[in-house]
Amino acid sequence: MGKTDRAIQLLKLDEIVYNLSFICKINQLSNI
Repeated sequence: MGKTDRAIQLLKLDEIVYNLSFICKINQLSNI
C-alpha cells in the first residue's frame, strides 16, 4: 500500500513539474 502511495505521489509531482516547465516556456515565448 505504501509503495503505491509513493508511486502516485511521484507521478503527481512529475505532472506538476512538467506543467510548471510548460508554463515557463509559454511565458518566455510571450515575452519575446
